[in-house]
Amino acid sequence: MTKEQIDFHIKRLLSGEFILDGNDDDFLFLKVPSKKTQMIADKLCGDNDLGMTQEELDKFLEMNGYWTMTDEVDLKNLQESLENMKLDLWYEDVEKRDVIRNKIKKTNLVISQLIHKLHNYDYLLKSYIGISIKSKYMLSKSVFDEDDNPVMIDNIYLSIDSILQQYFNNRCNDNQLREISLSEPWRRFWEAAKENNGAIFTSSGSDLTDEQISLISWTKFFDNVREHPEFPGEEVLSDEDLFDGWCFHQKNKRSGEMDKRDINSRITDNIKGCGEVFLIRQHEENSDKPVDVDQRSFVNKVEKFNDGLAKGAKAARAKAIREKGIVSEIELPDNQRDIAMVFANKGP
Repeated sequence: MTKEQIDFHIKRLLSGEFILDGNDDDFLFLKVPSKKTQMIADKLCGDNDLGMTQEELDKFLEMNGYWTMTDEVDLKNLQESLENMKLDLWYEDVEKRDVIRNKIKKTNLVISQLIHKLHNYDYLLKSYIGISIKSKYMLSKSVFDEDDNPVMIDNIYLSIDSILQQYFNNRCNDNQLREISLSEPWRRFWEAAKENNGAIFTSSGSDLTDEQISLISWTKFFDNVREHPEFPGEEVLSDEDLFDGWCFHQKNKRSGEMDKRDINSRITDNIKGCGEVFLIRQHEENSDKPVDVDQRSFVNKVEKFNDGLAKGAKAARAKAIREKGIVSEIELPDNQRDIAMVFANKGP
């Protein structure tokens, strides 16, 4: 978003109001509905008996070929692939990240198309119809003119459907709220609010809009990230894909997972040419578990990173040790083979 768009949305979010295009130079405003209005809207939503259940819709989509098992598998695989790409982005050198970014962009596009296909018939759902009834009722009772006078729905020159469309078109999606939470203008308001007992919106907690709640959640989340002992820096926070990669990396570390990217990141340039590299298991901080509680699991994970040659060499060494008991390093089968190859390549 542009700076002007961010500034506009911050003012709108702080006010808790929506401005609607009206007739000629007139404007209408949507305000947070009253508790009574919300209660009635909830009842209307609950009383709705039109539409399908999610299970019925799933069967309908499958029977008509609108959403198949292949689509389901494709979506799952693409989402897993996207997570791996973002991890690659975090581990990769800065100058090599553009290639990965292009892959992420293309993958996101295909995922968006599949998600659109999956939800293309959501309007048939009972829950969707109920929410639509609820939203229209609340909007019809929450329209005011510029002088703060309530405007009855019968007197509105715009249809309730038009108002609903404007409302959803002008709302911020989650990515935009994330961007706003990181913006300098919003940070100034947020820091000032901390000095004012934390109050940033005029409404109480129960009257906050879902946009306001989401914005607060994003802001608090990034505040916590800034206190992380491995805080990646403000530039990473503003780079959504790179930051996601950092989050996936931290998630793997917490769960004890390892992959080749993590291992390669631990190997410094001065040992990359070595024939063998040993990894020391990092024990969880502040953990009461014995170090060897999940030793076998850790060993199995590291074992997977050996290629066929390495596994063959390990098996040959183990066999030699079993047969001879004590074996010097030069007597190990793979080392003898390497020495023989050096002499063979030198020639006469």
